[in-house]
Amino acid sequence: MAQMPIFYFWPTVLLSLLLAIAASSVALSVVSSERLTARRLLGGGLMMGAGIGAMYYTGMAAMRTSSTELYTCLPNAFHDCNCSGRLIGDGANL
Repeated sequence: MAQMPIFYFWPTVLLSLLLAIAASSVALSVVSSERLTARRLLGGGLMMGAGIGAMYYTGMAAMRTSSTELYTCLPNAFHDCNCSGRLIGDGANL
């Protein structure tokens, strides 16, 4: 397998870092009250989860490469099992 050079666009990486810091700060401030209720715990967890998702997808958007991903599902019984796994996974997310 040939190696492809991968670069990261640093302003987008910095944005990803700032999103992670902001989400952590907000989530910690929500749950660090004297009395921790289920509502605060759930809210802090949801904010942290949203922050992790935002950080991940922003970081992935920062990646630059000359390669191209291509997924094809051909009607062949001996085709790559990856295709059926993707279809099952997408169906489970509905």
